[in-house]
Amino acid sequence: FCQLLLVHHIYYWYHPISKNTDFLHDVRCIFRFVVASLIRICMQLDIGKIVTEKLIPLGVVHLENHVKTKQKHPGVTRRDDLAELTLQEYGEDLHIALHSEDSENRYLRSLVELLLPYLAPESRLSAPKANTFIRELVAW
Repeated sequence: FCQLLLVHHIYYWYHPISKNTDFLHDVRCIFRFVVASLIRICMQLDIGKIVTEKLIPLGVVHLENHVKTKQKHPGVTRRDDLAELTLQEYGEDLHIALHSEDSENRYLRSLVELLLPYLAPESRLSAPKANTFIRELVAW
């Protein structure tokens, strides 16, 4: 998984810039540390409770909104058009990340910004540029 992420999201732009592998090694180490931290945190959570008490009810509300919109607008068949109508009708009740791609990206960045101190090595977070890079990589 780590190797695929690096190949698809890092190597393609870094390889033409430099042949030095130190940066790639650092990214690989940081990414593995973040994944290990996430696994450690998730093992402490009651995943069943989170799924049944939080995710499923939110998913049902999301599905109900979608079905109601589809029933109000039976002639709309394109998924993008239906999503836009759902957003127009239930925008205030929907999660902020659903409003646009830009709002989704801002939400993910802010979420990663909150979680990063718990996930990444402290030594990497002290440098502002490294902190920004790690945030963008994880939010991606």
